[in-house]
Amino acid sequence: MVIKLLAPKMRFVGWEPMGAFKRAVDERTVDELRESIHLWARRVPEVKQILPELDHMNPKHFGLIADTVELSQKKANSFQDVDMMEELEFPPFNTLDLLMAHIPIAARKSPSALDFAQEVINKAGKLTSKFFLRDSAQFELLVNPKTNANFKNGVTLVEDFARIAESFPIKGQPEFTRQEDFMEQIYAILDEGVDVEKIPLLKEVYARIRGGAEKIFDMDKFLQDGTPIEVIKANMGSLEHARNYSYSFGKYLDVNAQLAKDPKDVDKVCYLDSIPRYMLEE
Repeated sequence: MVIKLLAPKMRFVGWEPMGAFKRAVDERTVDELRESIHLWARRVPEVKQILPELDHMNPKHFGLIADTVELSQKKANSFQDVDMMEELEFPPFNTLDLLMAHIPIAARKSPSALDFAQEVINKAGKLTSKFFLRDSAQFELLVNPKTNANFKNGVTLVEDFARIAESFPIKGQPEFTRQEDFMEQIYAILDEGVDVEKIPLLKEVYARIRGGAEKIFDMDKFLQDGTPIEVIKANMGSLEHARNYSYSFGKYLDVNAQLAKDPKDVDKVCYLDSIPRYMLEE
């Protein structure tokens, strides 16, 4: 292969916001990405192991490889960072080394996991992206074929997960609070007990309860409580009205109960009491 680039063509340049945001579209060509990965391998030994795999992978994943390597070589921000080159306690490899081994396996067994990972990088800042990649490596999130459908159905939720995680106050909280909350939402859709077909419904739920109610919505319960999907869909249309109605009386809507109620009971509004008001502040 003839290397045309003098240096890897990078995507993360300059300062960027701490919170969730939409990253500019990756306009690098397949050839530029391939060349960039080869050039990274000259600088970063961990990348060499993936080079023989490139000819057997879907080129759409080249961007994820290049992004992952670049993130491992750049600091997230001046206050917090995740060192992807630091050896993990277990397994005894660094994050980048593990990901370069995992990505080709995921490309064969769980390609939707790679699409999800790319969406995280596209819709979240460097710190959250690096945090996600470290957890993905350490807990082998990308290589489990049993969660391919979960990732496929959850990819449109990445932006919501990032936005919700960023909405929580962190004053006095430990570092990485928002990143941990972001990951908790991802772990919720990957749990063995979830009804995978309910995952896409979360997008509409969040659109209808955006604001305070999404902070007290129990996503785990929603995905696992056994409520038939047809019941949830029947109740979805009145969800926003129920939320506004409950707020007008100074009460908090029990979103889970509202979605699980008898759809024929059109007048029923389920409330939650004793929820701290700060949880519903924008």
